[in-house]
Amino acid sequence: MWAKLKAFFSYSETIFLARVQMFAAIVFGAFMALDPSLFQAYVPTQYVPLYLLGMSYAIAIEKFSEAWPELEPLCRTHYGEMQARMAGEGMRIGDFKPRVNVYASAPHLLCFVVRTEGEAIGYAFIWVTEDMHNSELIGMEDTIYIRPDHRNGIGRRFTKHILAELKARGCQRAHVTIATDLRVAKMCERVGFKRSAIAMTYFLQES
Repeated sequence: MWAKLKAFFSYSETIFLARVQMFAAIVFGAFMALDPSLFQAYVPTQYVPLYLLGMSYAIAIEKFSEAWPELEPLCRTHYGEMQARMAGEGMRIGDFKPRVNVYASAPHLLCFVVRTEGEAIGYAFIWVTEDMHNSELIGMEDTIYIRPDHRNGIGRRFTKHILAELKARGCQRAHVTIATDLRVAKMCERVGFKRSAIAMTYFLQES
């Protein structure tokens, strides 16, 4: 058998095709890691490159005050991405200065954390509250984020996990505001979100 394999790979054409396939796999894998939305319209999330399938992710609700020291750098990076995106469109907002004491003392805040090998690579803060107009229990997204080098399909799984948790808690609806990467709207629609409103901001001190 080894002799046949050696003979097969001794042909230059076979070696060339193997190298082309390897190069294509590396390029495809890199793009999937950086921005999976480029291929998700054509390639289902479950068919991401095999090297990504080796990653194991754990999702859990953690106590905000205990998770915050590790989440703070992620939150700062997330805010910076949103700030840069808005500045690029002529909208300026203040620098990162979260009201940590409010988050830590809020009994109706759920702090979801995504970890791989114990390291936090994503998070979401969700407010579970009653609709002011009909008293129905709802989930209001405060923020949700996955580190860029782990955007390989885990974001979709993370979103579904959050939705399942909110449903189990009796929430009637889940509301999100997409402000960092507007392309995320496509992923949200694929998991079942509907466009129910248009968010607009008026910058009072600039008028």
